Amino acid sequence: MLTADAGAGIYRAKCADCHGPKGEGVEGKYASALTGDWSLARLTRYTALNMPDDAPETLSPAEAQAVSAYIFDAFYSPAAQARLNPPRRQLQHLTNAQYAISVADLLGGLAAASAAPTPPAPAPGGLSAVYYPVAQRGRFEAAKAGHRGVDPGVDFEFTPGSPALARAGAAEFSVQWRGSLLAEETGEHEFIVRTPNTVRFWINAEPGVVADASLDVNVSNPTQPDHRVTVRLLAGRRYPVAIDYWALPEKSGAPPPAIALRWKPPHGTERPVPARLLSPALARPTLVVTTRFPPDDGSHGYERGLSVSAEWDEATTRAAFEVAAHVGRRVDRLRGRGRAKWGGPGGSRRWRLDSSREPSAGRSPRRSARRTSRRCSAAPRIRRRACGGWCFSPSSRRASYTPTCPRPRHPERGWRRGWHSACGTRCRTRCWRRRRPAGA
Repeated sequence: MLTADAGAGIYRAKCADCHGPKGEGVEGKYASALTGDWSLARLTRYTALNMPDDAPETLSPAEAQAVSAYIFDAFYSPAAQARLNPPRRQLQHLTNAQYAISVADLLGGLAAASAAPTPPAPAPGGLSAVYYPVAQRGRFEAAKAGHRGVDPGVDFEFTPGSPALARAGAAEFSVQWRGSLLAEETGEHEFIVRTPNTVRFWINAEPGVVADASLDVNVSNPTQPDHRVTVRLLAGRRYPVAIDYWALPEKSGAPPPAIALRWKPPHGTERPVPARLLSPALARPTLVVTTRFPPDDGSHGYERGLSVSAEWDEATTRAAFEVAAHVGRRVDRLRGRGRAKWGGPGGSRRWRLDSSREPSAGRSPRRSARRTSRRCSAAPRIRRRACGGWCFSPSSRRASYTPTCPRPRHPERGWRRGWHSACGTRCRTRCWRRRRPAGA
């Protein structure tokens, strides 16, 4: 029985001239690399019968066994090839879908940690609805609610004698719908609110916050009742949905009050939103990055983040600014400075500051402000955040002045709650429309 060293010597003496020192092949003789998937026994039989090429069957069985074992272990077998050519580690970045999901999960986790726990979700099947027999745009008083329930969808015509108008309880009425929507696909979803009346619509936004409304229509045009908005949603997530609707006094010849919520999902047609995707359970808004990235590499049958181009670099920068702007607008919520107050129609979800820091009940605002300010170790006068006014301080027994209060329709003299910008202490501040004295 010959050793492995003997097999290597036989290969260098009788095989390397045609196959190369490491089986890489020789141009003009045997150019192909000496690799394959034969077993050692089969390779030994072939070598004994056919090698060397210029003098076959000249090797003894022991020599054929030794040289075949050397070739098999050195470079022929798949294991030897994997050892000689290890897989190259290639750096990859997140794909477009992975990036959007990662950002949504990261900020969603921060919001969930700083907010009140989400109530358990009931079985899907519609949106919770509250009907009011009065119509005052922008106002809903829970004490005046006439009917509460769950509507499987929003598609009503409030004609005389209809069940929908009977729930409203008056010819002039208003309705609030609240709940969440489950997205089945990732992509652009177009929502259509069809109504000749006044309506506000929120999708993936804070319900009740007018500035965040996706649609805000004041007295719709009856000839053009469709109002459209397109938002990008991620599959498998629930998004908050809210509608505020007012059936104000009708003009002569106007159609009867009506409202319908429809949508056009990706790769779909316009149709009513299915009740199975709606739920009365409230949901938190989710940041869905809208920045467009270059297409991912799909040459291997699946998406990979390989290419780093100038276009991709610019897209990542824009996406970073988009995320930073979103966090900047909600930094207090993410830090836990406020806590979520959950409520359905008639009490939409809003953020309020911790009531434990408000001035004690039964004390005058001025007295509470002074007591609160004594606990502040900052400078005597500290500009507050709410409207640019000045807080009370131990060295000032009266309200300081601010040049002009930027709050719209701010009363001439009115108490406003604010925060010390330096120490975060709760205080009450009185804003004045007069100019602040020089040196104050």
